[in-house]
Amino acid sequence: MMIEAVHGIRIVNFNALADSLAHAAGDRAQASRATTALNIWVVIKNISGEIEIQDDIISRILEHVMKK
Repeated sequence: MMIEAVHGIRIVNFNALADSLAHAAGDRAQASRATTALNIWVVIKNISGEIEIQDDIISRILEHVMKK
């Protein structure tokens, strides 16, 4: 929700995204890294308006975060 508020966007698949992140994260630190990575992705891609974040993006973020 914070990402949506900060960037003025609406993530259409927010519930599915939140569920994926919550289930994949082993602890709060991993969850925090995942949401930070997602936030960076939103900034780099200059996302605006409504967006559906595709499963492959979520998977890549999680793969990267879970390595740490």
